[in-house]
Amino acid sequence: MLKTFVKGRGKQASRISIEEYNQELQEAEEEYERGEYTTHESFVKSIKKW
Repeated sequence: MLKTFVKGRGKQASRISIEEYNQELQEAEEEYERGEYTTHESFVKSIKKW
């Protein structure tokens, strides 16, 4: 879902099918289960360094 949002920036977002949407959700859940995410606290700490 985030990938679709980011890809859509700067141009007209295209529609995706419900199957594509569900696939993106599945991929996101799998990333989360593998621990591939950033916590809010970690993100705030990193942006303070910008």
